[in-house]
Amino acid sequence: MKTCSYRQGKEGRRPAAFDERNGTESSFGRDCRAMLGAWSGSPPSYVGPPEWGGPADVGQEKLRKRWNFRQKPIDLFRKSQYNKVDLSNHRRHPYKNNTKNEVSPITVTERLPRETGRSYAYRVIRENIISTELAPGSLVSEKELAQQMNLSRTPVREALIDLSQVGIVEVMPQRGSRISYIDSHMVEEAQFMRDTLERGVCQRLCAMEMQPDLTPLLENLQAQEAAFRAGENETFFRLDNQFHRLFFQLAGMLHIYQLSCNFLIHFDRLRSLSLSVQDNGQLIAERREMVDCLRRRDASGVDQAVDRHLHRYIIDAAVIRRTHPAFFQEGDL
Repeated sequence: MKTCSYRQGKEGRRPAAFDERNGTESSFGRDCRAMLGAWSGSPPSYVGPPEWGGPADVGQEKLRKRWNFRQKPIDLFRKSQYNKVDLSNHRRHPYKNNTKNEVSPITVTERLPRETGRSYAYRVIRENIISTELAPGSLVSEKELAQQMNLSRTPVREALIDLSQVGIVEVMPQRGSRISYIDSHMVEEAQFMRDTLERGVCQRLCAMEMQPDLTPLLENLQAQEAAFRAGENETFFRLDNQFHRLFFQLAGMLHIYQLSCNFLIHFDRLRSLSLSVQDNGQLIAERREMVDCLRRRDASGVDQAVDRHLHRYIIDAAVIRRTHPAFFQEGDL
């Protein structure tokens, strides 16, 4: 009568620890004894004769690796999933690893008294966009900008959102922000705004009963001539902004000028680039003609002078496209 290596129990058929067919201990029995030794913290002291798995030392190491359940899952997981795969070049996010949002050092000015962090970040980023230190099409990082301005990321993020509302910054969720390319249509709209406002302000100055004091304008022109002879383009551009600001200040419309500056950034960026391609001496002569017309209260003369002065940048834009093609959108070339 043949004996079976399985025995019937309450839970069904299960392997027997002793093989009755050949009178030896079954493999299941050896495994059970090995498991008992593994759970106690040490491998079994007796492995068995060579026909049960080889010499004692080899079998002991084999059983330890096989039945130590505290180490087996971890070892198998590391070997099967990580040790056979090179994770050094693994890319969790295709955009973040392919594009580096590295911001070159920007020009950081001093913070004004009682200036909020949001206003300070807005002013510094705006000035660097106009001077093209933050070049059109470049990616910017909130973290790096905040570190350079010694601010937290919150006011920098808010400043970038404010700049995105006028179309000068593109905020891309989960990817960062990018400085917008020069858009000829936006430049044309900004130029139309400035042309309309300055014509109206000059007409208002000519129609005032008491002629305003034009001394600040003349002093500004003298400083512009000194900066032009010294070749200081940054100082010349700053004085140019002050010159146009004085028109609104003398007319009592300074708030309108401050509101218009948010959108005029498109036109100001083109003006900044034009300093290297245009005759700045001719610009000073045109501005002096504007002041002379205001002194004579010549409304038609100042209107023509403003028109010639502002439309000069249309000619300069064609030269800038040839010298800086990467700053413009593909359709504007």
